[in-house]
Amino acid sequence: MQFKELLNLKGFNVIRTADKVITICLPVKPHICPQCKNETRKIYDYRLQKVKHLPVAHTSYTILVKKRRYRCPYCNKRFYEKNSLLSKYKSISTDLRKSV
Repeated sequence: MQFKELLNLKGFNVIRTADKVITICLPVKPHICPQCKNETRKIYDYRLQKVKHLPVAHTSYTILVKKRRYRCPYCNKRFYEKNSLLSKYKSISTDLRKSV
């Protein structure tokens, strides 16, 4: 079963699947610092975030997003990467928010 198509997770890499838990992350790419607008690839740290998502065929899945935080080498600002699955400060997916 392709979880990426069923759960609309295009652009994400599936790291692990176990029972009804899917761990995903985005591929590493350069990001623009929100403070000084310089480009950076320096990864500062990671954290796992549990996300509520749409059920598929009446089955709920728990999605763990491995969020990456970058550090700007010019101004030392730390910031999270942007992704299409979550809005800032939210723990439910944008697809689930649209369906409610």
